Amino acid sequence: MISKNRKTVRIYFTIFLFFSLFFTVGCIQKTVFPAVLLTVTTVTPFTSEPTKPANASDPITMADIAVSVKADTQVPARLLSYSVDYATRLGDAIPGISVPETPYDLLLTPGGITTINFSVYTGKVLNLFFNTSSDISPILATINFSIKDVNGNTVKMQAHCLLKKPWWWG
Repeated sequence: MISKNRKTVRIYFTIFLFFSLFFTVGCIQKTVFPAVLLTVTTVTPFTSEPTKPANASDPITMADIAVSVKADTQVPARLLSYSVDYATRLGDAIPGISVPETPYDLLLTPGGITTINFSVYTGKVLNLFFNTSSDISPILATINFSIKDVNGNTVKMQAHCLLKKPWWWG
């Protein structure tokens, strides 16, 4: 009779230990609360430059970049913020014109594709092209996304595009 109770206690202890480790190590987090999986499908236009004004008095217009993000899972998520970092074509960072973390509240369609528009060709980039005699064009823009899903998981992802110096500036 004593050996049967000891066996039962061992079984209960083993089960308790297994579940304790399961919850402690974080396996339950990915099983019960999975993170959203996202893929950047397109960046349109990938190469961008300002539009030449018809008259000298007209402002220079800069098109937005459209980034399409596909949710590969059915987990709802929200885009919380974005920032933009710039680098020369040689990969050297240009920190003076970076766009800091900017709030951007947008629901990403679960299992679908969401298109997000960003102004990455900013006035600072335009001034850099205008005021430098160096040929630094094209500039690589890296858009950094901060996304949070309904399960509390934070996802970081990036999209890239090129910004060219206007051809009509010479």
